[in-house]
Amino acid sequence: MHFETVLKITAITATSLFAVFWIFHLVECLRRKDFGLMDKLFWFVLLLVPVLGLIMYRGIGNEFYRKKGDG
Repeated sequence: MHFETVLKITAITATSLFAVFWIFHLVECLRRKDFGLMDKLFWFVLLLVPVLGLIMYRGIGNEFYRKKGDG
């Protein structure tokens, strides 16, 4: 198997695990009974930032990191 293929598979696996990890944290944050409404809102927003960043990076990252032509 080529190195690039292994690297892509590793990156996809790591990205998926990262997203699942943060989604579980978001769900657990909202389920806690000892948190008030502002606590839940604060942690929901704080934990949502990496997930949204990851989604935006995967969606529009290619536009910013595209190789430039010679001309």
